[in-house]
Amino acid sequence: MPRTLLISALLLLALPVLASAQGQGPLIPGDKTFGESLQQEKRRRWFNEVRNLEHEPDAALYRSEALVQQQEVLARRTPQYLTVAPRWQSMGPSPMTMTGWTFGKVSGRILSFAVRSGDDNIQYLGSASGGLWKTVDGGDSWLRLSDELDSQAIGALLLVNGATPAADELWVGTGDFASGCYDYFGSGLYRSTDAGLTFQPRNGSGANTLKLSTINAIARRPGQPQTLLVAGAGQCVNGSVTATSGIYRTTDNGLNWTRVVSSGRSMDVRFDRNDGNIAWAAVNGVGVLKSTDGGVTWATSRANTSAKIRLATADSNSNIVYMYTSGGAIDKTSDGGATWASMATGACDGQCSYNLTIDVDPANPSRIMVGAIRPYLSSDSGATRTAMTTTWGSTQSVHQDIHHVYFSRNSSTRLWIGSDGGLWRSNDGGATFTHRNDGLTLTQFYDIALDRRDPDRMLGGAQDNSSLARSTSNVWFLTRTTGDGFMNLSAPDDGANNGRYTFQTSYPSSDLPNISRSSNYAGLYGGAISYSSVSTSGLVAGGYQWVTAMTVTKGYVFVGGNSVFRMPVTGSSWSSTGSAFASPVAVFSDPDPSGTAPLRLYAGTTGGKVYTTSNALPGGPDWTDISAGLNGARITDIATEHGNASTVYVTVSTFTNTKLYKSTNAGASWTPVGSGLPGVTANSVIVDTANPLRVFVGTDIGVYESTDGGATFAPMTLGMPRASVVLDLEIAANPHVLVAGLYGGGAWKISLDPDLDTIFVDGFEQ
Repeated sequence: MPRTLLISALLLLALPVLASAQGQGPLIPGDKTFGESLQQEKRRRWFNEVRNLEHEPDAALYRSEALVQQQEVLARRTPQYLTVAPRWQSMGPSPMTMTGWTFGKVSGRILSFAVRSGDDNIQYLGSASGGLWKTVDGGDSWLRLSDELDSQAIGALLLVNGATPAADELWVGTGDFASGCYDYFGSGLYRSTDAGLTFQPRNGSGANTLKLSTINAIARRPGQPQTLLVAGAGQCVNGSVTATSGIYRTTDNGLNWTRVVSSGRSMDVRFDRNDGNIAWAAVNGVGVLKSTDGGVTWATSRANTSAKIRLATADSNSNIVYMYTSGGAIDKTSDGGATWASMATGACDGQCSYNLTIDVDPANPSRIMVGAIRPYLSSDSGATRTAMTTTWGSTQSVHQDIHHVYFSRNSSTRLWIGSDGGLWRSNDGGATFTHRNDGLTLTQFYDIALDRRDPDRMLGGAQDNSSLARSTSNVWFLTRTTGDGFMNLSAPDDGANNGRYTFQTSYPSSDLPNISRSSNYAGLYGGAISYSSVSTSGLVAGGYQWVTAMTVTKGYVFVGGNSVFRMPVTGSSWSSTGSAFASPVAVFSDPDPSGTAPLRLYAGTTGGKVYTTSNALPGGPDWTDISAGLNGARITDIATEHGNASTVYVTVSTFTNTKLYKSTNAGASWTPVGSGLPGVTANSVIVDTANPLRVFVGTDIGVYESTDGGATFAPMTLGMPRASVVLDLEIAANPHVLVAGLYGGGAWKISLDPDLDTIFVDGFEQ
């Protein structure tokens, strides 16, 4: 992940700038290449490339083994260390305010949702990578339940009433069904018999294993509670899911599983409420399947080759089933699948291989909700549909990109909608909505930055929720509307008023970076936020990444594509800093703004190269390739020792090989280090400003710490949810804290004082 400077200014006041359409319109008016579907594909490609998933056939297995090893290490920690050691503390967003926007506060992407039968106040919510949450007050407050699960991506939920709410049975399927290899985060199926307080894995063993990395749906057979069906996708291999996708069946509450449908990735599975012999399933590229023997055998009831297929059954009439496809079709059967009728075509308003969902009113089988970019309500089985919110903008009542719609089974006028922005509820049949996001911490951060004077003030770029900022009162708020938000930086105060400037990046456009700038400390000292687009004059198109490489120091901002360009912080034109590279720039080092020495800067590329210049300021020398000794994997981050830019660390994208390299001579030679780092990709690295022997690495399963200059590492995860995806790390000197940006869990902070490792090395007895 690209490094960010410890910033000297933070945003305290935000006004939305409608510079882009987050869901439908182009980022730049008239630029038709920037439809949302293209952005979804670029995000999927970024996710795969950063982890090298196109060439990692055992990524999910490596991750699973790394989590086992992590827990073995943590189990050896001494009780004394566990008592006195600092713990990670959540810093939000919980959630983020959108200033005057109609839909109110937003959180993050929702994948699954369940409500207790007979009590709408008790709800469970599953997020993309922010964990499993529960409310007992209808969403006024939430409690995270997934701190000890091996995945924070919750793709499916099944809630079964117990004798009391405390005895409810909850089944949880993990993994992110959105697209691509996000299912790499999955860890199978869990069961709780105490309403989510504790969980036990239910994935079988040996030849009877549940071989799904993403679980999209869970169904329980009426009258036979130990018989369940689970639908999902297999492990990602070489960029696509394996032949283990499909539907699995158990008759012993998940101790043993048999695959009963092997024709493709399955999105939905349902049992008939009244007849346990009948079950329905949706399989991508195949259509709707039906079973009449309790899910043992299946036959195609309605064929369809769309990339994504959803189904819904009517509670009030078990013969009525709907199919909704990414091709825009809504089909219906009213006779249990004997015949089907086409109710609508063209019912997709965009990116329906990403966001697609349907539900049927429990009291009226002709009344349905469907969701794609926006949610729609129909009273004639989908033949005509009324949008329940406006298109993207400040008057929209629900954040778009809809992943879950649900009619209350207890109230005829209540319904819920889950989207990329969180959860919304209507109590009047969809006429008005209120957000239910207070207390949810689900933001998927690509990057964070800190105020050097007060690290409780933060900036961050988030998936589908633009760039945002945090005040010291723990209020996070929108800074500028950009769809996804990426890098956020602030120019250090160098005595020339450059510290007044802040920068942020968003979607590259026409193969050029998209950079915004604020010239008034981004509102820190009063006045409305004012961001404007930075000129691309002088830039050469090509190579700018989804998360564009950018850094700022000593009065200049640097951006990387196929080569590196430089512009004065207050400037309007870019100039080249040297020759083009062999592959595009992915990350920069975080240059130390202190001192007067020439500015040594490092750039890492997607092709595994590292380049350096001994002085990146005007008149400095060209870049030198210093890659000899590295393993050629994509560079994910670069960090230098504070006050000594000749000592540099590089993380690379690999599961099984060396993940961290160190040089003490500005890259003239490299030493592979990082013993103890887990078998997942290393996303971020940073060196303690107070102790150069203390090095931190952010990984897909949490933060790891070294106290011997990167030679060995141990988990640093106390207080942070297990298996947290850490994309960025920042350090503040006073107070001395480390801050982590999670892709799904928001921002987290931990104190670095006192340095307990002077007493306990990694928390183990010596």
